[in-house]
Amino acid sequence: MNTYLWGFITAPILLSLLGIFIIHTPQKYILPSYAGAVDTTLSTGTYSDLADGGNSLAIITDFDSTQLTWEFSLEESDHPDKYAGVYIAKPQERPEVHFDISDYTHVHLDAEIENERTLFFYVKTFIEDFTREGISATYAPFRKEIFTTDGKIRTTLDLDRFVVPDWWKSAQQIHGSLDMNRSQVFQFDFTNGNYNLTEAPVTVTIRQISFTKDISQAIQIIIIANIIYFVLFFLIQQGILARILRVSSSVGDDEKIIISYDKIEMKDEQEDDVRRITEQISKNYANADFNVEKLAREAGVSTSKIPALLKKKYSMNFKQYLNMVRITEAKRLLLETEHQIVSIAHSVGYNNIPHFNRTFKQYTGLSPKKYRENPEEATPIVERIKGK
Repeated sequence: MNTYLWGFITAPILLSLLGIFIIHTPQKYILPSYAGAVDTTLSTGTYSDLADGGNSLAIITDFDSTQLTWEFSLEESDHPDKYAGVYIAKPQERPEVHFDISDYTHVHLDAEIENERTLFFYVKTFIEDFTREGISATYAPFRKEIFTTDGKIRTTLDLDRFVVPDWWKSAQQIHGSLDMNRSQVFQFDFTNGNYNLTEAPVTVTIRQISFTKDISQAIQIIIIANIIYFVLFFLIQQGILARILRVSSSVGDDEKIIISYDKIEMKDEQEDDVRRITEQISKNYANADFNVEKLAREAGVSTSKIPALLKKKYSMNFKQYLNMVRITEAKRLLLETEHQIVSIAHSVGYNNIPHFNRTFKQYTGLSPKKYRENPEEATPIVERIKGK
């Protein structure tokens, strides 16, 4: 086998291995801290309904770099919701520093528990223009219930399946869904999974909290691409592909005829399509449910053509163009009116306030609040989009 042939065979394999190495993210450990965590010191503590007039208790009995052990008991009281929990955070003297798990998709938990079947695991995250630094109650508590098997917890949880409980959103007067801000995590909590009184103290030993990134889908794509490559390579080597192409190109060669006709002058249909697209976006951008399918129906242009036309004309896709129109109007309302940011977000088509804050900052470089205060510091929207 010659050198060139070996190159064609080994090149995709080496590129695939390089791709997997690049997208792989090392596991991030919170506990045990010696296993690779950046921070070797953590702040821990307990809380319970004792602060609300209840009688439940929680204490830490052992904590070092390898594990955290705590006990809790739910006691009889007039408080309707009995609770007790433990938290893990950054050192208390640095409350402005958060955990960053933005590169990860799953959390792995390893723990042992006595006299209890379930626990809740919380990931408390920062909310733009809402959270107050260091005030735990203002961080969004994304929660997932975990179950024990023979007193043990060894599970891997998808972070996308964590949700904020309705009681917290109601108490904070927050409506709509919230997205987990994984780049600014304040702390991790474990609390009791039910509200039944405990006959004896419940002991929980947490041995591992770590984060991983799921790259299985990327690996599947790489495998499929390699299969296609080697099938084509085999066909080329055997000359089969060339014969298929020759046969298809020769069909009809003996049946060619000369046709005489008058040429038709065609108008620029693309410009007309773009005009109808932008008109419909300008009329419907305030509708939160407005999408490319509705635009296609209103403008009379297929959904497959819309992205290509906008890309050619404005160097933007549909989502970018729609967000540009919405954020442009939001900027005007912030400067020319005194309406609250929440009201402005709803009026320009955003029901999800954290998503509006994130998109606004992405297109201007500033949060809505900071833009209202210092608009001259903002970056022009088109520069932000084309700078990506």
